[in-house]
Amino acid sequence: MTTSQDKLIDQINQKGESVTTRGVHPDGTGDPRGQNPTPLYDGKPSTNANSTGRIKHQLGGYTGIPGVDVTKDYTPSQYPFCQTQESLSGHVIEIDDTRGIERLLIKHSTGSGIEMRSDGTIIISTMHNQITVVNGKQTIRVEGDAEMQYDGNLSVSVAGDYQLDVKGNMITNVGEDMAETSKNKTTVTGNKKDMVNGTRYQATTKSFTDISLKDRDTVVKGNHDIVSEKETTVASTGNVRISSEAEMVVASLQSLQIGSQLTNVFGSTGTMGGEGMTMYAQNLFGTSATFTEGVAAPTFHGDLNGASAITRSQSYNENVTSGGSITNTPTNTTQTLQPTAAIMTAHLNGPAGTNDVKIDVGDKLLNTIDRTQKTQGISNTSQTTSQVRSSMKDEANLNNKDYTANAVAEGTLNPEFVNTVPASTGRMVSSEATPKQTRNLVT
Repeated sequence: MTTSQDKLIDQINQKGESVTTRGVHPDGTGDPRGQNPTPLYDGKPSTNANSTGRIKHQLGGYTGIPGVDVTKDYTPSQYPFCQTQESLSGHVIEIDDTRGIERLLIKHSTGSGIEMRSDGTIIISTMHNQITVVNGKQTIRVEGDAEMQYDGNLSVSVAGDYQLDVKGNMITNVGEDMAETSKNKTTVTGNKKDMVNGTRYQATTKSFTDISLKDRDTVVKGNHDIVSEKETTVASTGNVRISSEAEMVVASLQSLQIGSQLTNVFGSTGTMGGEGMTMYAQNLFGTSATFTEGVAAPTFHGDLNGASAITRSQSYNENVTSGGSITNTPTNTTQTLQPTAAIMTAHLNGPAGTNDVKIDVGDKLLNTIDRTQKTQGISNTSQTTSQVRSSMKDEANLNNKDYTANAVAEGTLNPEFVNTVPASTGRMVSSEATPKQTRNLVT
């Protein structure tokens, strides 16, 4: 007689050991198809295991974020306060009213979803992409601190204006290169500090104007070059000091002019003048002098030696013990630009004179940038209409005529603000006849 054991052995010999697990779930329990019941519910009630506290559904993909506390709460729910719907593929909708751990959970089978915890915290986690489309206006307001972390690249595209208001400090750290391109750039208020730990290069294709309405210092520890292909002007209404502990060279290919009401040039040794130079002076003091041409003077004081002494002795009928001869060399009378009164005052005016430097007369540019004076010390920047209204809640600002007049001039305050009663709007009178209701009387 053939038994069932004999048949099993025959099947194993024909098809292998796989016949021993045919129709059996891999866990060895439940429905061989792994559908109903699953191993989690094999031999147990069909009530969702999450509702009875045997498991705890959790979102995936948001653990291990540095600096962010997203600790998962595994406190089991209490039956019957947790209502859980779970689909065949693993989608979950949970409403948990268990005291102290109340939450709402919508979870995709991949782990993506939304979790709303008992304290109101909302966690949105996606295991793949997240796309948000807003066809209207979007407003995001955060009462506390906010932090955004991107492990990849970030691109922000704005079709219109982009405005960023920072009431406190702003710190930007860039690990590599930083490129900034704009059509125009304006910095209105506040301080600016640049610290460059490397080479700095700045190029401008058009005019460059650098204005400082207060003091400015340029400090260079290494070499400092100022190079201009065309005219260069250094002008000041105050003192100008140029000094050097080493050699100082002033050179010009065409002409060099130095003019002043009082000019002092000092030197221990050196040379002043040249072969083609003419000197005009009131007095000359020196140890000795050598001339290669004649010397003309109305009066001479002192002793003479040589041929000049013979001429002098003969003119006075003095006894001359030695003979000699005289060669008359005429005096060179070539003249150059003479330091006349007109020339000497040329340094005070004209193209070669001093410049009358006036910067921001009346502080118009300063008051355009710094609005402190315009706003009577209320704000150092231009105010919006809402800011003006807020400032005028103070009785002193409301009664400050200069402040209100400036706000009216800038268009941030209506000129009729002093009128507490609005202007009359009149009455709207219709030209149509008054409608009348007619009735049909049935007799």
